[in-house]
Amino acid sequence: MGNSTSGKNPSHPFQRQLADGTWVLNPTPCSKRRQEYFKRANEIDIYYTTAALLIQQGRKAFESWAEREDVSGDAPIRITGWGPTVMTPYKVLRSRFPTLTQRLTNQAFLMIYGNFEAFLGDMVRDAFAASGSPDPEGETLKTLSRKSWPGRFDAIHQRVGVRLPKRQFTVAFQNRRLVFLGQQRKDPRQFLDDLAQVRHLLVHSAGRLNAGFLQQYPRAGHSVGDLIKIPSDAPHELQLFFAVMTEIVDCALADQFGWSRPTKDPAKLLYAQ
Repeated sequence: MGNSTSGKNPSHPFQRQLADGTWVLNPTPCSKRRQEYFKRANEIDIYYTTAALLIQQGRKAFESWAEREDVSGDAPIRITGWGPTVMTPYKVLRSRFPTLTQRLTNQAFLMIYGNFEAFLGDMVRDAFAASGSPDPEGETLKTLSRKSWPGRFDAIHQRVGVRLPKRQFTVAFQNRRLVFLGQQRKDPRQFLDDLAQVRHLLVHSAGRLNAGFLQQYPRAGHSVGDLIKIPSDAPHELQLFFAVMTEIVDCALADQFGWSRPTKDPAKLLYAQ
């Protein structure tokens, strides 16, 4: 990956710049659960980058083949090579390519958001287990069932005894703008609520914006029924956002329960193949 330079990112001090210009996360203290989080995050990055590249190259190869074989219109295309064979008209398959990258980006968003939820759930479950709870799983579900993210962090304080106050989050993001659909958020926990609403619409409303959502974001510039289109650079920015969020949670719970936090390089945390 090359040697790091003295480059610093003023908007994100948790990063360093490599000699080739790439920004990566600095080595950072990580409990076992945070190490697992970064392993999953890296797998998501690899999936998103590789799949986007394959879509781009696949479209070029497909169109080149169609031109060479003079295939067009309703000509049937047989797709084989994995699982069941799929039959579809050429024009239908070709029409799907322009939307594939957008669908991939939306899926990456869900995976990144879900990765943080999984990390938090593991941390809280471990906290209940360390406290001697006879039902850590059930207690975790009760604690994290609050609708709002500020409410969830308050519940962690009430039920586990670990304080995660608003100021702790705002200080960590004081040099970074959190803008969602034209609205700036000063509280990262509110930004999490914004992301949660997008996640809800992607999963439960076929990815379409509804009136209730748009009333909360008058500067969004969208209409009811519009499909959600996550920007292609959003997955990278969200990974940076959640890297800081995991540090806040990891530090607070590890300090409370005496969990080890050895320093690890996030870029080198991958699941063994």
